[in-house]
Amino acid sequence: MRSRVFVLFVAIAQTLLLTAVQGGNRSGENLRGKFSRRALQSANEETPAPTAKEVKTPPPSPQPVEKPEPTPEPTKKTKEPTPEPTKKTKPTEEPTPSPTPFPSPKPKPTKKPTKKPRKKPTKKPTKKPTKKPTKKPTKKPTKKPTKKPTKVQVVQTESCPSCNITIGILARQNSTVDAVNLWLDEQDYSKTIGKHTISINGTECAVDVVIKNSDGNASQAAIDAEHLIKNDKVLSLVGLEYSSLAIPVGEVANHDQTPMIATTATHPNVTLGRPYAFRLAFTNADEARVIALLGMQVLNATSAVILFQEDLPYSADLASEIKSAWELQGGSVVSSVSFNETNIQESNYQDQVDEIQYSNADVLIVPILYDQVPDVMNAVRQKSDIPVLGADGWEDLDAIEKCGKDCNNVFYTSLLTQFTSKDAKSFVKSYNKTFGIVPDNFAALAYDSMNLIKDALIRSASTTCTTNILQGRKDLQVALKNTTNFVGIGGNITFDGNNNPINRCVDIFLISEVQSGIYAPSYYYSVCGT
Repeated sequence: MRSRVFVLFVAIAQTLLLTAVQGGNRSGENLRGKFSRRALQSANEETPAPTAKEVKTPPPSPQPVEKPEPTPEPTKKTKEPTPEPTKKTKPTEEPTPSPTPFPSPKPKPTKKPTKKPRKKPTKKPTKKPTKKPTKKPTKKPTKKPTKKPTKVQVVQTESCPSCNITIGILARQNSTVDAVNLWLDEQDYSKTIGKHTISINGTECAVDVVIKNSDGNASQAAIDAEHLIKNDKVLSLVGLEYSSLAIPVGEVANHDQTPMIATTATHPNVTLGRPYAFRLAFTNADEARVIALLGMQVLNATSAVILFQEDLPYSADLASEIKSAWELQGGSVVSSVSFNETNIQESNYQDQVDEIQYSNADVLIVPILYDQVPDVMNAVRQKSDIPVLGADGWEDLDAIEKCGKDCNNVFYTSLLTQFTSKDAKSFVKSYNKTFGIVPDNFAALAYDSMNLIKDALIRSASTTCTTNILQGRKDLQVALKNTTNFVGIGGNITFDGNNNPINRCVDIFLISEVQSGIYAPSYYYSVCGT
């Protein structure tokens, strides 16, 4: 509506100016009256188009048409007469167009600095700063973690980005753990990785150990083995000094297809029918043959009595093997006397000693573990001076020292070698320097186990430093199976079909008084290739 009024007002102003120039005051009043009536009529009409035509068409005379050019001059002069029409036009209907003359459309574009608020929305890309901070933090943390592992991976190997080897240690003896840590310290250390490394076919692989001690509990040992295999992703298991622990763990390891090396466990069931279970010790059968030869050829005995612990797998099986071997050599086993944890506490071996004494055998054979040795020998010596033969379970210097005079002149079999080779002497020197004692058979065979795994990894079909731990375990098992003449501290190792070492030597030690009141074992003889 404002545009329509504005058009009417412009038309009226033009006609007034033209009439003022032509006739002055001659007919000005009549014209004003006409235009004012038309203005009223046109204001009442709704359509603006016909009013515009009526306003423009009424001056048909040539004078107003010919004089559109001088219009700028009268406009300058008409600034004075303009108040007259404005005064009379004010009482007209709409005063609103009057304050908005021609410059009114111009200020609109000038007022169109409404573009300034457009700048605000342009600034409102405050989203951009939000993007920037989001990008910055995301980029920084992502770059840092990605760069760090890549550097470590490049240091380890370019061909195998995840070359990490973890070996699980299941140990009851401190000397086993000490030997493993000694071996680990002897390997190269990478400051970049922060771990020890071993070179496998030109690839530097980080190596670490996870150690668990079940305190002699067979069920706990099996649980620990399962955890090491499933959670710690170990490549192999090492330790298991006793058959009572090695048998259940061997079952777990074989089921999960994880190589296991038992250091000193001698029971046949440790490896029997278990392709993934290996041992470095001789078997009970091999030891039994040596004990039989020792009793008959050194002690000249023909009859024997055997004392064993019936609830200990190692002791019970070895007693059975000794009986068979003794009889095979032509001797006789007069009696087999047993005990268990319960009746020991009740009788303190008195019933067993009485039975031994009544047997009148030439020799007493005692295949038990070291922790029972002092009490058993003390009970025996109180009633009898019968010659005694021990087994590899006696191997413990503290137990022998505690046994003292009761163990004097007793022979026993052992896995401990004389450490005559250059590598063996170097191991003894390093172990003694680090821990202040001479290594025992547990330490020697634990050290051999770690070196055997390293040797097998080098001979493996793959580098075994692969993200596929299952394949790595299989490759390691095959390499261990094919071991031939591996030179270890405890002697050369070649495995037979049951993963037992072939021609493992059985050493014989004799306990005697080395100083006044101090008793200790000394090497006597070795029997190999039995």
